[in-house]
Amino acid sequence: MNMDAYSYIAPRLFTAMKSMGRGNIDDIKYVGRPSYAATATGFLMMHIKEQIELVHKALQ
Repeated sequence: MNMDAYSYIAPRLFTAMKSMGRGNIDDIKYVGRPSYAATATGFLMMHIKEQIELVHKALQ
């Protein structure tokens, strides 16, 4: 939720889904890093771990 992109796009996704008759606001899920002061960890191994977890969650 860093840099607030999710809160910007979620209502727009819902509007698009609603106009197509495809689900509701509960069908939109956030997958990503929690809100932190920094946009990245600064550690390569932690970044790789987070990326793997992110992809797994996104594909569920």
